[in-house]
Amino acid sequence: MSLRSCRFALELFLIYFSSWLLISCSASSEGGFLSNELSSASCPAGGCANSQASAQGILLTSSVPGTATHATSGTNARFEFSGDCSPSTYAYNHIDVQIYSGCSGIGGSPRTNVSIVSILGADTFPQCVKGKYNLALASATLPLGAHTVVATLLAGNSPERTSHTFRNDTSGKIMFCYNRVN
Repeated sequence: MSLRSCRFALELFLIYFSSWLLISCSASSEGGFLSNELSSASCPAGGCANSQASAQGILLTSSVPGTATHATSGTNARFEFSGDCSPSTYAYNHIDVQIYSGCSGIGGSPRTNVSIVSILGADTFPQCVKGKYNLALASATLPLGAHTVVATLLAGNSPERTSHTFRNDTSGKIMFCYNRVN
């Protein structure tokens, strides 16, 4: 085969291939590679992923078992707990922690004299950061005995913490018994 016929065959192949590629990649061709249309056949049986923020995606887990006994000493004593978290696709979040007397669950008014801070990053307000949280409870301010600790991840689309109204009380809340013994 001569060089001229090889070149001609190559040009024909390139013309055929490029025209097929242009037709397949055309935004107006149905089923093309670059089509703007979403084919329902390409979605799984449960539907396609949804990037809209949803409280169903809010998650908070704890490293603490159901009951934690902690001995404190001194005025700077603290009890730390951590875990995994997800604020779904909300832009902002914070972790609300409330402490109740006794280990029979939520009852009465939460204690207000307990300092709870995040020990992740510069912001000391408890929040989910890159899928993790680590909180410190100033346990020296609690009286001796058992206490119920309830942490809830709240999320929203504004940096104002008062606007974080989205929550999931099933997967976005943890509760455990904390027992201060000295």
